[in-house]
Amino acid sequence: MDFIKGCNSKSDSTECETEEIGRREVRQVYLITYSQVDTSKFPTRESFAAAVVASFRSPSANVLHWCCSKGSHKSGGIHYHLSLKLNKSHRWLPAKNYLKEQYNISVHFSSVHANYFTAWKYVTKEDRDFIMSENHPDLWNSAGPLTMKAHLTKAKARRTRKAASLLGDTQGPPNNEETDKETVVRRGTGKKRLRAFDVAEICVSKCIKTRSDLLALAHEQKLEGRTDLAEFVINRSDKIVNTTITTAWEMENAIEEKKRSETSRLDLLRKAGENKCICNIENEWLKSAISLLEKNNISPDHFSHCVR
Repeated sequence: MDFIKGCNSKSDSTECETEEIGRREVRQVYLITYSQVDTSKFPTRESFAAAVVASFRSPSANVLHWCCSKGSHKSGGIHYHLSLKLNKSHRWLPAKNYLKEQYNISVHFSSVHANYFTAWKYVTKEDRDFIMSENHPDLWNSAGPLTMKAHLTKAKARRTRKAASLLGDTQGPPNNEETDKETVVRRGTGKKRLRAFDVAEICVSKCIKTRSDLLALAHEQKLEGRTDLAEFVINRSDKIVNTTITTAWEMENAIEEKKRSETSRLDLLRKAGENKCICNIENEWLKSAISLLEKNNISPDHFSHCVR
């Protein structure tokens, strides 16, 4: 197909890792590509996403969530990538026919390793201004680069350091390609796991302050195919998980707490007196305080003086 040839070409901006699916096959997750976009019909990502969602509307299947991005061809023109997840497995051919009949466009349907997270990551890697559906699952983790180019660069540097360490070379990385390959095989190429520091960063960025909140996020991501956070929680004891969350917020608030500890209580009171009372709603608090003092025959000025 022309689309596959275009994606495999070095002149294109993306690198396809999708699988062709037969006309009779059904999926719950799809990756949809519209190459060489007619901008008079779909000038924005939103317009294309709305058309695709409408193409799947039926009594038996509905779109749960989607993500759409835009990319440019070096040869000219733009293309859209859209990942979507349905509430149940459904054939893609009726949706393709709908778009052909309604808009006279041909889009490509493919499967990306069967889970939504992989399709979402494929869509978002080339476009910082991608859009997502309302109430889209939070699939962002602060650990690791999202772009494939950055990932490959880091992986190559890591393999070089491992090779130098095994060979005891202090002058620099080895130039022997065979030795480098042997090192990769010997040390393994397993996927990167989340560290406690990574999870601490996630807790702060997503305002997670309890283990239950972290479990909820891990479960939400696991349903979409992202399991690194769930693996961290399951493989660590409750004590380690709770300590990671607590330490993350202690570190986040450390500077503020340090400044506060270096300030005397009297200075804190004076500073508070310079600002408007935040607990005084429509003067109800002030009225209550003055009334309490008057009932005890205490002058408000005398009370303030005593406090100072």
